[in-house]
Amino acid sequence: ASLVAATPAFAAGDAGSYIGVGVTHDNFASSAEDEGFGINGVGGTVFAGYNFPLSTSAYAGFEANFDLATAKFGDNVDAVEADHAFGASALLGFRPSDSTALYGRVGYQRGRSTLVISGVEASDSADGLRLGLGLQADLSEKLGVRVEYNHTHYYGENGATGTNNNQAAVSLVYGF
Repeated sequence: ASLVAATPAFAAGDAGSYIGVGVTHDNFASSAEDEGFGINGVGGTVFAGYNFPLSTSAYAGFEANFDLATAKFGDNVDAVEADHAFGASALLGFRPSDSTALYGRVGYQRGRSTLVISGVEASDSADGLRLGLGLQADLSEKLGVRVEYNHTHYYGENGATGTNNNQAAVSLVYGF
């Protein structure tokens, strides 16, 4: 019991459950035959997760997210636009100091986009692999700010080359 009591406590942002909300910048780019075509937009993200301490300076966790995108090219007659995405990730983090955490993520993402041709809309969804790196700085015991980069590769049908999303996010995180 004395060893458990003597173990340094993790900051609230690392051990236990948390929720967050943030602003994103998304760059969707084709990796198929029309490589180089891309659309940009500002969006939002909400997420919730749970972290498990591995040691006094390392943790692992899982996180679920929902992203709303505004990236669009075109008008209401002919357009390509990113709608939203949701997914789940595993996180592995390290705390170089008491108030800072560096982490990486790997996960699954499902994204939806809409194509408008001559005013007729058609939506489609795709599955993707999400990889990311982030930095979290604690503002207090319960509140932190994150800066994060995520790359998601959405796969096309039947193994065809798909679309990439490079996303930068700034978020507030609240730990329970």
